[in-house]
Amino acid sequence: MQLYSIERKVSQPIEGHAACFLQFTLEGNPEPSNIFCFAVRNATAGKLHIIEVGSPPAGNQAHQKRAADVFFPPEAQNDFPVAMQVKI
Repeated sequence: MQLYSIERKVSQPIEGHAACFLQFTLEGNPEPSNIFCFAVRNATAGKLHIIEVGSPPAGNQAHQKRAADVFFPPEAQNDFPVAMQVKI
């Protein structure tokens, strides 16, 4: 997939299968942050990545990049994420 930055007018290729955007007010921040979540599956494991995109709003602390393992059972060797939805 490809992520395009409107601020910087550049695109960045990202290894991923499914993604979504959300605005979320992180604890201690006065303004919501723009968060990009994407999931990827390779031959050995699956991962969920959560990053802040764009510049943090004035007064906000930047969100730290996070990644979490996603379990796929042995019988689902060929499965991969096809959609994502975030509910807060």
